[in-house]
Order: sequence, then structure tokens, then C-alpha cells
Amino acid sequence: MGVEITKKTKFTELWFLQARVLAVALLAGRMMTGLAFMSLALGEIRHYGDFSSACAAIGLPSGGVFCVSGILLVFSGAVSLLLGFYARIGAAVLLLVSLCALPFLLFGHANMLVFAAALAVAGGMVPYIVAGGGEFCLDKLYGEAGRLRASRRRHLRR
Repeated sequence: MGVEITKKTKFTELWFLQARVLAVALLAGRMMTGLAFMSLALGEIRHYGDFSSACAAIGLPSGGVFCVSGILLVFSGAVSLLLGFYARIGAAVLLLVSLCALPFLLFGHANMLVFAAALAVAGGMVPYIVAGGGEFCLDKLYGEAGRLRASRRRHLRR
């Protein structure tokens, strides 16, 4: 008895393969984006004096407060993306930080490349806001564990 392969089986196998490739692609993109933002935050911490003087030079009031809050937001968003724990919220935070930096990059022709890169990074956060962390993330593990605990509680009540 041979195994009969039908169009339905091929379609199902193709769908599972496509879903697995998408999950791996989301993981790879999440890691690369998270590492880029993590290196940015660590660089800002390492060179805090230069960063705060640059913030003061562009006219931010209370430069120290803005610098520290910006570093904390970028760092927490990067950790969130890297771990996949509340990845949608982390991506939204990084999107807002990137969009808030855009007006300061509009001055001068030399900043246009940096402006375009910041705009592209902001647009790159949208898939993570929509899809979340993907298959390989802490949200998935935590969410499934939470659902299991809730179903056990319902089962015990019966």
C-alpha cells in the first residue's frame, strides 16, 4: 500500500513550511532589531556626557531627564524585543522613540540619510506590533502557561 499524495496534503505541507519559515524570519528580524537598539542604548550609556550635551545642543529642555528617559525606553524596548516578552509593547515603544527623534534630523542635507534610516527603522517596528513576537518568544510560552493554569482552575471548579 503506497501513500497517496493529494493536492490537499501538498497544500497542508506547504502551509506548515510557510508558517515555520515565517516564524524563523520573525525571530531573526526580532533579534537583529533588538540587538541594534540594545547597542544604541549601551552606546548612549557609555557616552552619556556626549549624548546629554548633544541633547542640550538641539535645545531640549531638561536634557538630563530626556536623555535618561530616552535611554531607559530604548533599553527596555530592546530587551522586550530580544526576549519576545510583551514584544508588541516593546516594538510600539521603539516606534514612538524613533518617531520622536525624526524632527531633530530634518535640519540640513547631511542628516537626510540619517532621517531616512530612522524612518525605515520606525517602519520596521510595524510588523512586530501587528504579529507580536512570533512562534519563538516568551509571550508564547507565558500565554500558553497562563491558559493552561486558567483551564486547570476551571476544571477544578467543576
